[in-house]
Amino acid sequence: QIDIDGGSVVCNRNILGPSSGRIQLVASDSINIAGGVPTQVSGSALLSQNLGIGRGGDILIFAPELTLQEGGQITTDTFSSGPAGNINIDILDGVEVLGFQPSAEFLFSNISTATFSDGSAGNLQLSASSLRVADGAQVGSATFGPGSGGNAVVNASDIVLDGVIPTTLTPASINAAAFRTGDAGRLEISTDNLRVLNGDRVGTSTVSLED
Repeated sequence: QIDIDGGSVVCNRNILGPSSGRIQLVASDSINIAGGVPTQVSGSALLSQNLGIGRGGDILIFAPELTLQEGGQITTDTFSSGPAGNINIDILDGVEVLGFQPSAEFLFSNISTATFSDGSAGNLQLSASSLRVADGAQVGSATFGPGSGGNAVVNASDIVLDGVIPTTLTPASINAAAFRTGDAGRLEISTDNLRVLNGDRVGTSTVSLED
């Protein structure tokens, strides 16, 4: 079993380098990422960040079960011209991405890839028997800059989205989104049963402040 909690962070950061190594977690039992520090605006996280000219590091996860809650995060980001790393998650049973940090409700649990600059966001591949995204948590990819968003591919026999953050009404979502001039990535979902409840969202979107 692997637990990352109490605001702990496992981080791979490429600073001005040509490329970055990968993070790989392999567990015979569950992997749990949960909680933050009440006095800080940060949650427990598994991160790969690219500030270099090369490619950011990938995150690979293999386990029977994976749970993120109370603001827990698995993310790859780029803040440079180099692309972000990919996320590949292969879970035998269930994945749960739940809720938000109680002391900072805008810090929701998420599995995501993103770009904030010219580099492209990484791709997200998630495979599991079941996936539950609840109470404002999010799974997907986004661009907040001119770089392209990554593709998000989700394969699970049973997928449920259920619940918003009560104070902000932020819905749980599986998405590929663009918030600036970069193109959103592709969203692909393969499932036998998809339930989207209580105002939650599945899809792609573009919200740009540019001309």
